[in-house]
Amino acid sequence: MKTTQEGRKYIEYHEKFNNIPFAYGVGMPNIDEMYCGVIGLYDECIKQNTTWQELVGSGWDEKPS
Repeated sequence: MKTTQEGRKYIEYHEKFNNIPFAYGVGMPNIDEMYCGVIGLYDECIKQNTTWQELVGSGWDEKPS
């Protein structure tokens, strides 16, 4: 089975944190600008030993009350 560089990085991230992948979407942080893309995001998570949710900050996905 052949995987992409992004896929391999997610597998490395998932094995460490057992966490869901980052999903681009409306309202999501601009990780392209912050980390040069999802590979950079996962690299930074592994480096800091934290999930992407903790790294980009909590509250970004909460609905306003």
